[in-house]
Amino acid sequence: MTDTKAPTRTRVGPLLRRAAEAEAATWRSLYVWARRRPLPLEPGDEPFGYLGVVKPILGIFIGLSVVEIPIFDVVVTTSCRGGPPAGSCSASASGVCSG
Repeated sequence: MTDTKAPTRTRVGPLLRRAAEAEAATWRSLYVWARRRPLPLEPGDEPFGYLGVVKPILGIFIGLSVVEIPIFDVVVTTSCRGGPPAGSCSASASGVCSG
């Protein structure tokens, strides 16, 4: 009989170690975020923020959602009223075609 468990252990060990390191880094980041204090910087390090880059993108997504949802509702309810037989429009959120 051959021992097949040895190769599995040698492959799983480094994977578990990497997963534990990633988990520890996540908890460390959550702790720093909850304290709302930045980590101390080493001499020569420069802090940088990402809010300046992310903020316009988030604003665009929120703005498009505000415009898109009412337009989608109007398109769905209008297309359900005019054409298909009753009960065939299941996408209507308002239930216009349910009956």
